[in-house]
Amino acid sequence: MAFSISSVNRERVPENGGHEIQISGAFEIGKSYGVYIGNAESSADYACYSGIPERGNSVVPWSANLLRCYTPRLPAGQLLSVTVVDLESLETHALSDVVTVDYRGFHSKVFSLRSVVPPLYAPGPRAIGEEP
Repeated sequence: MAFSISSVNRERVPENGGHEIQISGAFEIGKSYGVYIGNAESSADYACYSGIPERGNSVVPWSANLLRCYTPRLPAGQLLSVTVVDLESLETHALSDVVTVDYRGFHSKVFSLRSVVPPLYAPGPRAIGEEP
């Protein structure tokens, strides 16, 4: 049975990963799919996680018309495509330019605040390069 995809529930995701996205379409229950986010619209993009222990990147449908997965770390500031691949037949479908990756705003604010506060009151790294 062929599958299809029609939409993604989130237009914006943070760059740090671990955020759920839901893909609507028609899926076969019990089959494994690979979900990829990136510009290549192929399995060369960033692989999403299933969220199920020991399944890794092999995502199974939540229902006949919903696929749920979790984002990996992504490059911030880009508009990316979502690609779904049937891992058995290698059939591929993509939605172009549907997810925007946002910067984590607190990253730059924390370090900019630490850089102006005297060291006595601002312990910790004073720049992103100083983080362990």
